[in-house]
Amino acid sequence: MMLLWLSAFSLVSLTPVCDAVCSAQEFSCSQDLCVSEGSVCDFTDDCGDYSDEENCSGYKRCDFEDGFCDLMQSSESRWIRTTEAHGLKQDHTNTSAHFLSLSPGNRTSADLISPFLLPSETCQ
Repeated sequence: MMLLWLSAFSLVSLTPVCDAVCSAQEFSCSQDLCVSEGSVCDFTDDCGDYSDEENCSGYKRCDFEDGFCDLMQSSESRWIRTTEAHGLKQDHTNTSAHFLSLSPGNRTSADLISPFLLPSETCQ
């Protein structure tokens, strides 16, 4: 679809950003845009119409709303799951949500351990 508009000074033509077929490393949005395949099902609307956040049942996702998911703390780590932290009132979607924070104290770093991915598995 091409849009034309005539201003007092010139004729301007607007076309969609991505008329071509997306590459193998890209996702084709509903609005004829291409975004990185890594942007699909990441809780962020990269397409502008949420089409990259639909049909995510095949992806293993974690938003910490129901716990730590498959992540484990190392014995010396002190992560807490919370909805409040100094200076933070909402997540990147501007809604109140759970996130992980370090427990108050002297530590400035901590570890989270993920499950092993076997070579036959794909990371999604």
